[in-house]
Amino acid sequence: MEGRPLEGVRILDFTHWLAGPAATAHAAELGAQVIKVESIQHYDGARARGIGPDHHYEYSPTYNHFNRNKLGITLNLQDPQGATIARQLVKISDVVIDNFPAGLMERFGLGYEALRALNPTIVLISMAAFGQVGPWRTYHSFASPMAQFAGLYELTGEPGGDTCNISIGGLDPVTGILGGFALMTALQYRQRTGKGIHIDYAQMEAATTLTGDVVADYSVNGRNQTRRGNAHPFAAPHGAYPCRESDTWVAIAVFSDDEFQGLCRAMGREELLHDRRFSTGPDRWSNRTELDALVAQWTAQHEPGEATVVLQAHGVAAGTVHSTRSILEDPQLRARGVFEEVERAYVGRIVYPVSPMRVLHRERQPSKPAPTLGEHNELVLGEVLGLPQRVMEELARDQVIGKESLATEP
Repeated sequence: MEGRPLEGVRILDFTHWLAGPAATAHAAELGAQVIKVESIQHYDGARARGIGPDHHYEYSPTYNHFNRNKLGITLNLQDPQGATIARQLVKISDVVIDNFPAGLMERFGLGYEALRALNPTIVLISMAAFGQVGPWRTYHSFASPMAQFAGLYELTGEPGGDTCNISIGGLDPVTGILGGFALMTALQYRQRTGKGIHIDYAQMEAATTLTGDVVADYSVNGRNQTRRGNAHPFAAPHGAYPCRESDTWVAIAVFSDDEFQGLCRAMGREELLHDRRFSTGPDRWSNRTELDALVAQWTAQHEPGEATVVLQAHGVAAGTVHSTRSILEDPQLRARGVFEEVERAYVGRIVYPVSPMRVLHRERQPSKPAPTLGEHNELVLGEVLGLPQRVMEELARDQVIGKESLATEP
């Protein structure tokens, strides 16, 4: 059986928190050897989301999810010995990726010009929050502020209500996917030309891609869009509707006359097809409050899965609004093997979603757990890089490497 698409690619990963690790997680799933670099002085901040009786930095579900299938090492880059070892790893790597503010990699002697001198074909993906140029290039940020800068908060929430966070890690999973795309594109360029390349990937700019149609609407029509809850600019009915049991819902989206006809037949309300309030799409949108009430009367008689099956059978886009508990039982996701159990030190067997990217007709390999702090020092620094055992012991003594954190927070 053929290997995975990125087997043979080595990525030196200096990213932390969510967006950067999400980008390299997809590469690791596709077969790349991802070497995650932390330090015992400053571990990945995502580890701080865990709570445990000891080694609290090993219990974070966020860290453990986004760092599966990676090798983990510790290197103190502020120590000249650590920076020297990092440069040695650059020589045998294909990609270096970081999400530090601009200028920090240069302080470690790992800027693009230095990397290119070590490895002329190296790919560098810089995922700084605000990019490598501009007055904010050295600023730190997280997903929530970037969502605000991109205008997403203004669009999220109930009409007339407060602005809202988009939750689920904010923008990080999305910017991670786009960061992975940048990584793949750079590798393709390297393969085609034999040259290295430096990608300036500003996460804030990635966030603005989610509001492109809103900006275009204002540019063309002068409309300043704002919060509208579950309503759609022109589709109706559109939203989440209550089902039989308390706090259960089904999502429904109707965009065309054919879909509305299917909805009416699914509900057993064919008479609505002759109701002038709902004759056309604009009519349905103008009278969406009344239409939503009629749909909610029907959904309230059904369970979400039952309503979904009936609606889909009539050509209506619908789906269960899952909780984090009920999603594990979804028949479609179970049939596709979307979730897997992974055994990991400290936390035991935990269920995680797998990558949505599959190579058809090839058996997927089970995920390897996220590395514990410095777990693969011997493998990467000893076997791959070839450092003698004596040197490894000296590095541990000097706290350049290690497996026990010296920090109480990232």
